[in-house]
Amino acid sequence: MNEGEGQLHRALLCSTLHEAGVVSLGYSPTVSQTDEPDLFQVTAWGASALRESSDLSSDPLLTSAALQLIVQPNLDLVLMQFESELIYRLIQFAEVRRIGPASTFTLTQPALLRGLEAGNQLEDLLAFLTKVSQRSLPQNVEYTLRDWARGYKEAHISSVLLIELLPIQNEADLHRALAGLEIKVRQVAPGMFALAAESISFPSLRKRLEKEGLVVRGKQAPEPRWKSAPY
Repeated sequence: MNEGEGQLHRALLCSTLHEAGVVSLGYSPTVSQTDEPDLFQVTAWGASALRESSDLSSDPLLTSAALQLIVQPNLDLVLMQFESELIYRLIQFAEVRRIGPASTFTLTQPALLRGLEAGNQLEDLLAFLTKVSQRSLPQNVEYTLRDWARGYKEAHISSVLLIELLPIQNEADLHRALAGLEIKVRQVAPGMFALAAESISFPSLRKRLEKEGLVVRGKQAPEPRWKSAPY
């Protein structure tokens, strides 16, 4: 690393620690205040943050990573220590700038939407950042993430088996036939119920219903035949 890169990393580290409230910066009598500060002092809050806290011992992630992540108002995330588990969580919804002994990330809308598309929930991400951050999240960071998340829209498509009971039949007969199976039954209309097709096959469902004395009408829909579109 050359001298210029060293000065850049030193300035970034000093600025980050100062903004986080860990240290206060100052100048020696021989240094002009137009130059970079050459003195620092650990603040009372910084000293308490650097000490091991007994109430964190029950959470392995917090024990190793707490007081290491700095969430800055400009949406930059600074991880002051290499923590593989924490890095893995962060790359799910933040852009990587640098991975090393000290790692940096940036919160961006494309990265957040990618994380939501992968199955993460916004409230879980906010709770995670709050849990491992040195301080409470800056309000503008939370507002920005919530605003970005409004641009994410999702629709679930699934195959279902539709069951229609006669008006004189009791819904309890259906639930009794499916007792013991981990199947979610959703009523979509009076006397009409939907089951996820992935949770039970048509022959198995038919057998269960007939065992309970229900006469099953209808047949399994044929598999769709896909045709290649001409070029």
